[in-house]
Amino acid sequence: MGVQQTGGAIRPEKCRWYSISFKWTNGIAQYDYQSNVEPITIEDSNGNKKVIEILHIKNGWKGIGVIAIPAGCWNDHVQYLIEDKIIPWNNSIRSSYLQKHDVYRAAFTSIFKTIDYTLPATSLNENQCNKINAQLHKRYLPRIGVDNHMPLEYRYSPKKYQGLCSLNVHVKQFIEKMKILLTHAGTQSQLGKSIQLTLESIQILVGANKPIISLPFSTYGCLAEKGWIQEFWKSLEEYNIKIIGPYVRPKINRENDYPLMEKAVDADIYTDEDLSSLNRCRIYLQVHTISEIANGAGTSISYCAKNHIRDPDRESNYKWPNRQHTTK
Repeated sequence: MGVQQTGGAIRPEKCRWYSISFKWTNGIAQYDYQSNVEPITIEDSNGNKKVIEILHIKNGWKGIGVIAIPAGCWNDHVQYLIEDKIIPWNNSIRSSYLQKHDVYRAAFTSIFKTIDYTLPATSLNENQCNKINAQLHKRYLPRIGVDNHMPLEYRYSPKKYQGLCSLNVHVKQFIEKMKILLTHAGTQSQLGKSIQLTLESIQILVGANKPIISLPFSTYGCLAEKGWIQEFWKSLEEYNIKIIGPYVRPKINRENDYPLMEKAVDADIYTDEDLSSLNRCRIYLQVHTISEIANGAGTSISYCAKNHIRDPDRESNYKWPNRQHTTK
């Protein structure tokens, strides 16, 4: 009763949920868009049961200015920014009586801020960012007396290099993520813990011992799940930036042991598809290093590994993988 009186009770009309399930096709997990689930109900402040709205996994829901979709697609958010934010702003400056310098200042204090605000929480790819950039400058550049076909270097470079210092969505998204990582990684903040858990998850998924963000994305990126960290990792390689610091990584079990996936990548004989297939087998067997599928002398592979069977003796006491803190 006290929670209801202070406004802390759950309001059914403000609640929504997704049902997320997977199906396997040829060893690859895919979202099951046709899963049937029972409705979820909660009681309102009057004690009446209300059915909570279920959202389709392909459809996003806007919260705090960001349209996020569990399936990881950002097309709805890009469309929202263009149709609901950029186009109305373009129409307003096209019909206004503002001088060129006023439009220039207005862009930095309004529409650029609107786009910038959403970037830390998104994982827009380069094509999506370029699409936003094109719409963002379509009316803005002619309105300030600049040719639409001017080289992009002058559009985005700082004023000291005779540039417009305009918003580049792809670069700005990377900078904002960099700020978050450097501020929260390794801390006990809620965001810091979330980043740490995500990094550890990708570390296990990729199957490497070296810190993920120090590995070349061009060779290991195919093994990672798409998301915030994966896009950030890709940008690190694109801009030739390295981050060095405390990091949690798996532990080598014995002398001369090595991670299976690192050895497969170093062999340089497999395609991305081959590496992904090998990694799926490794994950199914729940192994990380060669010592987990070989005998004590390292001269032969176990029967279970050869026949794609999880070793029941290992699985009963399984802790995958052992972890240690290291600092470079």
